[in-house]
Amino acid sequence: MKKALLIFTLLLCVTFSGFAQNNIITVPVPEIVPKKKVYVQPGVVVNRNLAQFGTIVSYGLGANFQAGITITDVTTNFGPEETFFPIDSVKPGLNPDVLVNFSKGWKLSKGTWLGIGTMSGFNVADNGADFSSFNYFNGQTKIFKDNLVLLGVYYGNDTRLVTKEGKFGLLAGFKVPLSKKWSFAGDYISGNNARSYINTGFGYKITSHWAAYGGAVIPAPDSGNKLAGTLQFRYLGGKEKKKKKP
Repeated sequence: MKKALLIFTLLLCVTFSGFAQNNIITVPVPEIVPKKKVYVQPGVVVNRNLAQFGTIVSYGLGANFQAGITITDVTTNFGPEETFFPIDSVKPGLNPDVLVNFSKGWKLSKGTWLGIGTMSGFNVADNGADFSSFNYFNGQTKIFKDNLVLLGVYYGNDTRLVTKEGKFGLLAGFKVPLSKKWSFAGDYISGNNARSYINTGFGYKITSHWAAYGGAVIPAPDSGNKLAGTLQFRYLGGKEKKKKKP
């Protein structure tokens, strides 16, 4: 039943403009998926003109490495004069990117990590003509017991992931547990590009493997982006370690 639910979710949402691997909302965290565990994050962003679907799938390789596939910007338009499911090289930002993600983390102490990662691949509209890459270095720690804070920097080389000339920017995020089930989180991607947003919302732990997040996607200052809403699901599962018999 759990496997069927996972497959159904992947088919349904094949995180929108999610950046990589394992996120607060859209900003990646340096904490690595445990060995032989699978992390899946399908999601959608909706504004008055369109909806963009996507998913992140990452697998723990061990030794604090993880790798996976990210599919972003699977777009459906609402406007009567727009193509419902566009594949148009003139507007690559409205077309899916198929990307490989890879990251390495260093655990400094409980709750404190440093990480480096990349998300690289191609846009389906340009037939693989341009190689896109988004790269980051970040760190996280927990303060006042379980409140997570994150800071980092990024660099991208492509207009679909950042700007045409290439762009450095800042990453920031936080997550505050409100109860055993509920949490409040937010993150920020600086700049004036298509990925520059302030995201904030609430998370709910559905089961030991599943969680859901919903909230607002607020344009960063001077980005020219549009206000939107987001809904995401998170799954973390895999082989459980067998307990040794006494």
